[in-house]
Amino acid sequence: MAATTQRLDLRLVWLATGAWLAALWLLPSSLEVSAIALVIGTIFSAAALWVLSKQKGILSWFSPLWSPLAMALAGATVLAGATTLHHQDLNSSPLVGLINEEKTVRLKIELLEDPQPITMKTAFASESATPAVPAVGTSPDSEQDPRSTANAWLTDIRIEQFTNDGKWFSANATATLTLTPEMMRSFGSSPPLSGMKFEVLAKLGPAEPGRRSIAWVRAVTEPLPLAAEESSAFDQWVRHTRETLSQQAQQLPGDGPALLPGMVMGDRSGQSDELEQAMKDAGLAHLTAVSGANCSLILGFIGLLLRSLGLSRWLVILGCLLGLVCFVLIVFPEPSVVRAAVMGSIAALAVFAGRQRQALTTLSLSITLLLVIDPFYAYEPAFQLSVSATAGIILIGRPLSSLLSHLFPEWFSQALALALSSQIACLPVLTLLAPQFSTWSTLANIVVSPLIPFITILGTAALLIGTVIPLLSLPLVWIAGLLSAVVGWIGRWFAGLPYAVLEWPSGAPGALVAWMVAAFLLVGLWNFKRPLVRFVLITAACAALLASLVPLSKFVPVSPGEWNIAMCDVGQGDGFVIRASNGSDPSISASEVVVVDTGPDPLLMDECLKSLDVTQIHTLFVTHLHADHAGGVAGAVEGRTVGSIYYSSSEDPASSNAPESLGRHDVSVTQLHEGQHGGIGGISWTVLSADSNASNENDASLVVKFVINGWSILTTGDIESDAMDALIDRSPEGALEAEILKISHHGARNGGTRIMEAASPQLALISVGLDNDYGHPAPTTTDRLSELGIPAARTDQHGLVLITITDSERLNYRAIPTRTRIE
Repeated sequence: MAATTQRLDLRLVWLATGAWLAALWLLPSSLEVSAIALVIGTIFSAAALWVLSKQKGILSWFSPLWSPLAMALAGATVLAGATTLHHQDLNSSPLVGLINEEKTVRLKIELLEDPQPITMKTAFASESATPAVPAVGTSPDSEQDPRSTANAWLTDIRIEQFTNDGKWFSANATATLTLTPEMMRSFGSSPPLSGMKFEVLAKLGPAEPGRRSIAWVRAVTEPLPLAAEESSAFDQWVRHTRETLSQQAQQLPGDGPALLPGMVMGDRSGQSDELEQAMKDAGLAHLTAVSGANCSLILGFIGLLLRSLGLSRWLVILGCLLGLVCFVLIVFPEPSVVRAAVMGSIAALAVFAGRQRQALTTLSLSITLLLVIDPFYAYEPAFQLSVSATAGIILIGRPLSSLLSHLFPEWFSQALALALSSQIACLPVLTLLAPQFSTWSTLANIVVSPLIPFITILGTAALLIGTVIPLLSLPLVWIAGLLSAVVGWIGRWFAGLPYAVLEWPSGAPGALVAWMVAAFLLVGLWNFKRPLVRFVLITAACAALLASLVPLSKFVPVSPGEWNIAMCDVGQGDGFVIRASNGSDPSISASEVVVVDTGPDPLLMDECLKSLDVTQIHTLFVTHLHADHAGGVAGAVEGRTVGSIYYSSSEDPASSNAPESLGRHDVSVTQLHEGQHGGIGGISWTVLSADSNASNENDASLVVKFVINGWSILTTGDIESDAMDALIDRSPEGALEAEILKISHHGARNGGTRIMEAASPQLALISVGLDNDYGHPAPTTTDRLSELGIPAARTDQHGLVLITITDSERLNYRAIPTRTRIE
């Protein structure tokens, strides 16, 4: 029988839409703007209701529009009231004045989460701090102690008290605390954890408008632990319950100890970075955060249990709601959990009232209610994903299942439709959070879906029983834990498949494509009455999806053509290739290739060299031993003939591991010094700087001037401004001039700008990662290049950059776009 299109009740959808848009608009605004919006919204809502009640004359011509307009205005007006109250509460606190004045005050705070290491580029990060990089030969993804690589530690806090004019005042405000690495090290083996309370002298600063956190709080002194207040009996029971399950899970094999606490109560603290990344790549990371699926399973199990006892519908609903409340309190009320709890409550009432089919109405009502309770949910990615997934299942779950049933068995088509519909609807949000696409996510979710109910129900039962009869809970822990380990194995297996993660276009173009794909698929799959329209929309969506994920070069190899200098797109790092021949003169050997630095990732460097058809490297220069320049050495040398490797470093040659890190048994590794020179074929080089006694590794960078067929390129590694200025001052006039200048340190501010005038180049090269965390290149660098009229080629904007020397007077460059994922 042909599928039919159901008529949607969209009235409350307009209510939720108006509420959500109002929250997004009014939260970053002021009290005055919210109050004006409340007054105007009230007037227009009343007018819309009057129009709906009349429906006469010319007003009846637009009758289909008045109802949606009235509902949207009503939702916006309600949220205007909620945001007005929020702004009023905020402005009434003297803490806000101290924040706006950026005062230094003494605070009593509670940590809301464990501090996390981060590289900051805000005013609260040390201006002179340069993010540390891993040791030679390691990639940014390799496991290491994060204390050694962060220049700040971040955590959300609750400000409970603050001082003003020597007096303590009470407060209840959320803020973001930054700690220095030295402060974190001072805690030794007892780091600060969520729930702990401290007193700290800190400098306040205003947070970005629209954030739940109202201030940035930079610790000036080391936080002093406060005596822990005695917890209530219920809090102690909850803590004991969670700790018991976590301890029992430690006996499990595989990934069970890390995954079971996460899949049952949202505790991810035991997960390694490697496991977390594998779950993300496989599209299974959502399983380790308590969400609507967990709450639905808990409600279903409690309802089934109570119905089997012959209880009335009212008692079943009441029991379900009480059980849900207890579950939320145990796992902590995160945004997605609260949303799921509200959805479960409204769904239970809808079932009792006999309106089971009004799922979209139920979702819309829950959205509006949650936004009124806490308008900041509008900005929460977890809330956005939860709403998107639920809406996708409601709108196209059944039509998609009906369509797939022609190709697959009914049970498989239903599971596939459930996973696909949620992923389609979540695509715009996911690609904004991280511009990438998990290729095997849908299939991975289908494979693990039969295991999830058993893990959730048995794990929750073990959670409750473990505090009373630990021995009785052990079998449940082992069954749920073994299944969790299987989920971990499945996640790792899918993450290891080819093309597990594909890059998605970043920025506005990527967002536009994601919305287009989602909208076309949603409308096309729903519109069953017009097969032609459905076919066109679905085909267009699939074509856009394929074009975004798989460049044409994946199917049709693109020859790089003629080139002399290549700036590889290796992410946040440097990787250059130089050859005398541009490929048009067969008399010049193609093996006369020089490589300067290899970026952080061996795979990316290897891919670049393969695309350039480089099979032999005469000389490899490693400017210094930071991983963003030396981490990809293995990718450059493995599978290729390499003549020699030259490097510079501030490390003591006697204790340095550079030869082992950079070389192979059949390749010589030599540390260069200032003044050395050499050449191959049509390429000559001179070392202008290589300070092995530099105070930091950046200033030890090789500064080399290469001359290719009469044209010169000056490579500068990561040398900083003071060392570069000293080089400029001691160099003979004209010694640093070059037609092409590699901008130092990826365009960072501390790379300096004097060299731009000293070199007087025709072209500047900036090798930098797309959307990197360091703010490279700095505005001071790009502005100075513009002032001097020097064009710049950048890997974050252009991808692989190829420069061709056609004769002694012309220099041409072009780009082959690539998309490099920056972690």
